[in-house]
Amino acid sequence: MSGNDRRARLIAKFRTITAERLTTLIEGFERLESRPHETETCDLVKRELHTIKGEAKMLRFESAGRVAHCIEELLIEALEHKRFPAVREFLTEGLDLIGELVSVEAPETPELVSRVDAYCTSNRAKP
Repeated sequence: MSGNDRRARLIAKFRTITAERLTTLIEGFERLESRPHETETCDLVKRELHTIKGEAKMLRFESAGRVAHCIEELLIEALEHKRFPAVREFLTEGLDLIGELVSVEAPETPELVSRVDAYCTSNRAKP
């Protein structure tokens, strides 16, 4: 098997698993809406985000990794300061953006990179 074939298989697996992780995150956000201090759910969503971030960076999905990092930082800050409900919609928008980035063939187009920049620098991204 060539290096390109191996990479293609890894990317296909990454896309599938990331879609599953995003579903888990959305469900976790729903639970956190009513129970923002539930330790098990907090730990789960932080771990899922951290994993997406690391896998995205390893496979050179830099923009997806960057969005995951922005979400992760804001989530931690929001949970610490009991602001999760106030930022949930924005965090969910970020998950949608990650889903889009990992599903397209060319995730680093200028248009998508511009959207990532706008998301990560938005005033709503600041704790």
